[in-house]
This record gives sequence, C-alpha cells and structure tokens, in this order.
Amino acid sequence: RLALITFLSLVMLMSVLGNLLVMVAVCKDRQLRKIKTNYFIVSLAFADLLVSVLVMPFGAIELIHQNGIYGETLCLVRTSLDVLLTTASILHLCCISLDRYYAICCQPLVYRNKMTPMRVALMLGGCWVIPSFISFLPIMQGWNSIGITNL
Repeated sequence: RLALITFLSLVMLMSVLGNLLVMVAVCKDRQLRKIKTNYFIVSLAFADLLVSVLVMPFGAIELIHQNGIYGETLCLVRTSLDVLLTTASILHLCCISLDRYYAICCQPLVYRNKMTPMRVALMLGGCWVIPSFISFLPIMQGWNSIGITNL
C-alpha cells in the first residue's frame, strides 16, 4: 500500500512539473512563442496539468481506499472534470495532428497564410468548449440518472 501511494504521488508530481516546464519554456522563449503549433502544445500541457491536480488525486484516493468515500455531488464533479480534461487532451492531440498534416502534406507553401491566429484560437476554443458540453451537460440535464434506481 505504501508503494502504491509513493508511486501515485511520484506520477502526479512528475506530471505537474513536466507540464509546468513545457508551459514556462514556451512562454519565456520568444522563438517558441512565434510557432503557432506551440499554442496547441501549451494548451495541451495546461489540460494535462489540470488532470494531474484536479483528477488524479481523487482517483488515487479512491484506488487506495477502494470504496466511494465522496458524496454524490463531488463524485459527479470529479467524473465530469475527468471527462472534460481527458477529452480536451485528446482533442488537442487531434488538432496538433491536423495542423502538422496540413503544414507538411496539403499545402506547405501557403500554410503560414492559412493557419491564422484566428483559426488557431477557434481550434483551441473548440478543444475546450466541446468537452465542456460533453462532460457537464449530461449532469446539468440529469441524463446521468435516467433509468437508474437506487442500488
């Protein structure tokens, strides 16, 4: 049990430090800030940082105690945050892949003109707005409890 706690704590600590380093590196270096793809990288690092701070500790506590120790509301919020942040991470990876594909394969000579700051902002906005609806809308509408009886 002590080994599990130590391992999970190290994973969370390394995740926090690694994502903070990525964000600081891009924010401090002017050359890195000029590269549009790095905005996706920073936003991805932020999403992963939030996973390591807001989701992983609760998951570790559940794993160690092996039972539901939270109330219903905290459980729903934790689950929603988990879905929100992991979906945001996945969408960031999709946007990075699309950005690189477009830059390399489709039209590399006009990439700079086509991938405007507004397009980057719209893609990043989608990476956060879409998961917000996917994660919190079902709870706000009560869809999470349709057909479920007390167990």
